[in-house]
Amino acid sequence: MPNLSHVSLEKDASEHILWLTINRPQRRNAINDLTIRKLREAIVEVAADDEVRVVILTGADHREGTSAIRESRKPLYEGR
Repeated sequence: MPNLSHVSLEKDASEHILWLTINRPQRRNAINDLTIRKLREAIVEVAADDEVRVVILTGADHREGTSAIRESRKPLYEGR
């Protein structure tokens, strides 16, 4: 599966399952125009794959991105 940025694809061919993950944890997986375009590209690619029977749409774990954002804003929390 190609790297589509903003989204990632992971296929389990033995189970005929594909995970389509919105991969913008630093933005809490917010969807912007580029993400929509990449989702569309991924869906077109998956639709052409006869081995895939199930697609699971999920979001990347944003907790790591969120903690980095909090850390970068720490002076704001400290009254600065």
